[in-house]
Amino acid sequence: MKYVLILLVILVTPFPVYAAKTYEAPTLSSTPREPDVRKDQGATLHFSLWTHIVPPETFSYDVYFQNGCSTKTLPRNIGRYWQITDICDFHPRSHFNKARAVPNRAWIIGFRYTDENLEFLPGLRFPENSLKIAYSSDYGQSWTMLKSSTVDSVNNTVAAITDKPGGYMVMAGFVNPATYYSYKEVKGISTRGSIVERIVGGFLSLFRLVR
Repeated sequence: MKYVLILLVILVTPFPVYAAKTYEAPTLSSTPREPDVRKDQGATLHFSLWTHIVPPETFSYDVYFQNGCSTKTLPRNIGRYWQITDICDFHPRSHFNKARAVPNRAWIIGFRYTDENLEFLPGLRFPENSLKIAYSSDYGQSWTMLKSSTVDSVNNTVAAITDKPGGYMVMAGFVNPATYYSYKEVKGISTRGSIVERIVGGFLSLFRLVR
């Protein structure tokens, strides 16, 4: 029965999906009294369930991470992946003049997920190894799944490497874990496959899951 439900989910999900994935810019935090990261120093920053691990020499001046989240209502889907978290924006800025901070190197962004995040239907959960962090620099007009996404199922975390400001969310799906999508809105164009194409694709995806 479990695999029948998964197959039904696959069949009704367009592949890929071209529809509005945009979101409204959230209210962002104000400038803190002290910087989050000191010049040339490293830091570990916690924003709710999100964590940023910034190595030394990432920023050549004091910075703070302006941040804010857009609550997940109707989950967005990209290909056969579904949004399972809120979208949270992170924008490193100069603590001196609030200008956009340009990093010298990448840092690690991570999210601590819960069983509630993984639940798709009662008794049916997304597989943990499918979790991916997706990133957008334009409030959802385009999304990119970070290929460095790595899942630690012991500590319930998914993490990736990034060097960009913007919106981040975690996605999951009944897919081969090696599957990644990038999405760019194409207005007036639909690439929703035919029912035959979706049935064939669905059985192939299900086969990869259970083998």
